[in-house]
Order: sequence, then structure tokens, then C-alpha cells
Amino acid sequence: DVHVAHVTVYPAEHSVNALEFSHDFFVGIDPSTVKDHSSKKLFDVWKEMNRYYILAEKKFTASGQHEDDFPNFVDSRGYVVYLRKWLEIKPELNNFVKSGMLDKDQFDTLDENASASASLSSSNTT
Repeated sequence: DVHVAHVTVYPAEHSVNALEFSHDFFVGIDPSTVKDHSSKKLFDVWKEMNRYYILAEKKFTASGQHEDDFPNFVDSRGYVVYLRKWLEIKPELNNFVKSGMLDKDQFDTLDENASASASLSSSNTT
């Protein structure tokens, strides 16, 4: 359960109480400080973070843009930089962050085998 994991208090020396990355945005942040939030609130926070990440990435990758420092596109939202740094470590989650789906859950509509497989599975359920 996401809510339970989020509000669990760990000993100060536990790995979850350390920032994985250093950046000016993260100075003074204490990850061991936990606030109790409902799962709805956590989902709302995720949606907002995701929206701002996608906006920042669009600006960062826009044609003709000559800036190569992603944090310059996040409008002082350090949590967007933190998400970007995690995606550099776990690139397999990029698709989920950008589209809400994992690679393994998608299929190419131009791939005959994938389309046939999807057709078979949908006809078996009806």
C-alpha cells in the first residue's frame, strides 16, 4: 500500500532518509521528515509532478533551444529535477512517466504479431 509505505518512519540511518542526488535545489531538505497524506493526496502530488516534468522536458528538448541544463526549465520546482535524476538511473520508467504505461504493457500497432495477439486476447474475453 503506497500510503503505508509513505508514512512509515525509518531510523535516521536508513537509506530512505538520504537524498540520492545533490543539487542546489535540494539544500536543506531532510527526507526523514514525513507528512501523513492520503492516497488521494499522493496521487494528486504525482499528477502535478508528472505534468510539470512533461512541460519542462518539452521546453528542454524543443528544437532551436540551446540550453543544456535541464534545471533551467523547471521553474524552481526541485522535485521535477529529482524525478529527472531518478529517470536517468531507471530509464525503463521514462515511458511510464511520459505516457502512464510501462514498455511491457504496450504493443506496436504496426507489428503484425502484437496486433494479432491483442486481437486474440480481446476476442477471448468477449
